[in-house]
Amino acid sequence: PRAAERKVSIMPKKGSKKAAKATPSKKQEEEPVVEEEPKAEGRKRGRAAEAEPEDEPPSTKAKTDAADTVEQEEKDAAEKAAAETAAAETAAAETAAAEAAAAAVEEAQRKEEEVRKAEEEKAAGEKAAAEQAAAAQAAAEGAAAVAVQAAVDKAAADKAAAARAAAVKAAAERAASDKAPAKRAAPAEAPTAQPTPGSSNGKKRRKESFFPEHWSAEAEGGSASALSLVHVTDQGVLAVLGACLEGTDIGWKGRNQLPQKCYDGPYDNLVLKEAFRVENRGLWQSYQAKQTRVMAVEPWVKESFMDEKIRPELYRSSEKLPGKLGQSCNEVRLLHGTQPKVVLSILTNGMNERFAGSSAGARFGNGVYFGDNSGKMDQYCDIDKEYSKGNLLHQMIYPEDGNCRHPGDVFYALVCRVTLGCSRVYKGSGDFHPSSKNHSELCDVPGTAPPVTHHSLIARKATKVAFNIKDPFDEYIIFHSDLTYPEYLVAYQRR
Repeated sequence: PRAAERKVSIMPKKGSKKAAKATPSKKQEEEPVVEEEPKAEGRKRGRAAEAEPEDEPPSTKAKTDAADTVEQEEKDAAEKAAAETAAAETAAAETAAAEAAAAAVEEAQRKEEEVRKAEEEKAAGEKAAAEQAAAAQAAAEGAAAVAVQAAVDKAAADKAAAARAAAVKAAAERAASDKAPAKRAAPAEAPTAQPTPGSSNGKKRRKESFFPEHWSAEAEGGSASALSLVHVTDQGVLAVLGACLEGTDIGWKGRNQLPQKCYDGPYDNLVLKEAFRVENRGLWQSYQAKQTRVMAVEPWVKESFMDEKIRPELYRSSEKLPGKLGQSCNEVRLLHGTQPKVVLSILTNGMNERFAGSSAGARFGNGVYFGDNSGKMDQYCDIDKEYSKGNLLHQMIYPEDGNCRHPGDVFYALVCRVTLGCSRVYKGSGDFHPSSKNHSELCDVPGTAPPVTHHSLIARKATKVAFNIKDPFDEYIIFHSDLTYPEYLVAYQRR
């Protein structure tokens, strides 16, 4: 530093050629002599001088400060720019990573969607194939049923033609015999004695002709419109009627399984509580008269009466009830479920095919519907919860002075005699007569002249499945109610 140089004399180096011990010059004498300080002291002072900055002019200091400020700002700006660049690079890397992840997720979703669509297409294809197979099978079964019926119709027509030819031949033979000399007539037989009206023999014959032998005495002397409901107490008859209530698929998708019809929850058994024999002279006479007309058809037609059978379990059970069935007219016992509000009307006036469909529809035409399985019968029954003093049916079957009391929560069904006659198995709209309205009359028996209409229609469960009718029961439909007779009224409970 300059200040230190001014204060400290510059001494000639030791051993210099210019050094001299001569007397100082005049100029030297005039300058003040500065004593040489010790070297250590000199170094100390020098360091102190270096530590203390030399006073600078204000303008120089300002320039220096400004330069330092600019330099610091440039440094800060450079650091900021570097930080921003690093942040931008980091953000760009994160964005690229996010985009890559999103692309990967999208690709995974796309592949998953492709797999799902492929599975749906496969399932749809399998379903369509199954439906086509089922439709083909149903069509095949329907075609087979139609072919079988066509073969039956053809056989019947051939048989009718043969019968007509035989009749023509017999007529020709009779005509030829009429031309021959008449033979001496044999002596006439004595006429059979007719029973005297009012005699016991005549009464017995009338009863056998019109009324079953097991009916009560009141039925013989009552009016034509009289109705008598006889409480059944015979344990054998009650056991048979209880067996008639045994069936399969009881409660199967019945109307009473619906929430508004399910009174006591699920059930699979029907228990007989009471039974009443229906003795109605007018209905029985109408039934017998119609049955006689059915039996009057040509013999070859009657040969087909028993081709169609009802459920064997019901047939064997019902055969044990009093009163034999007429096999020559294809008579059977079938079940009919009903509602408490119409029971008395049926027992008084008989079935009425004009009310077909008022309760549960008429899929197979406007007729009276029967079943050979209690599971089917039960679908159409409504509950009778308790005794009502003003109810006419209750007054007849649960009289206050009698021994039979209302069991509570019972359902009613009818065990009916039904004359099936010449039956036809359901195949579609062609089963009905072309001129009948609302399917109220069946078609004619092939080959009959004059024409004879079929007496009953049978909807087999196998045939119903072929027509996409999902129901595991056979049904029997009668289009003339006087071919039916309500023989027993049964009251049962669900368990």
